[in-house]
Amino acid sequence: MSIDPINLAVALFTAITALAASATYFIYRRQAKTMEAQWTVTQKQIEVAQEQLTDLRSSRDGQQLYQVISMLLDIRPDVERVLGLRDRPIDQWTREEEASAHVVASKFHLTGLLVLQKVVPEELLAKAWYYSIPQCYEILTPFLRKMRNERDQYYWSAFDELAVRVKQHAAAFCGFSSSPALTDKKV
Repeated sequence: MSIDPINLAVALFTAITALAASATYFIYRRQAKTMEAQWTVTQKQIEVAQEQLTDLRSSRDGQQLYQVISMLLDIRPDVERVLGLRDRPIDQWTREEEASAHVVASKFHLTGLLVLQKVVPEELLAKAWYYSIPQCYEILTPFLRKMRNERDQYYWSAFDELAVRVKQHAAAFCGFSSSPALTDKKV
């Protein structure tokens, strides 16, 4: 039996082609598994980066809130001075009282801007300053009109919005449930 050289060449070529195709398949399969593993690692890296970004934002937001609260605590003496002006006409205010009115209006305007930009949680501010902000606004209304007549109709206008929002929250705020004043419990 003699082997035809052409058939032998075809058989050899077919075997080599099958072997090359099998090798290519195994190489592609291995690359696919490597790429899948790399994709899993990349997804985990993205998750870690997102968590770090969230932590960074939370830290920044906390720092901003702390700064606003510090600013509001710093103006407490001015707020008390303004609250003491309830029954006094604006033309009878001393320079010191007018300076306090200016400080309170400008700081509450700034705080209003931060509330509108959602830097400061509106509800938290409303619970902490539910009395002072609306009362100061009511007392300072003639002063605000005077300043707006002198400067611009929108001067300190975020204070207006802040007072309205805090007053809305204050209407629903009934204190905290553990407050002795509300529950007659002794602490």
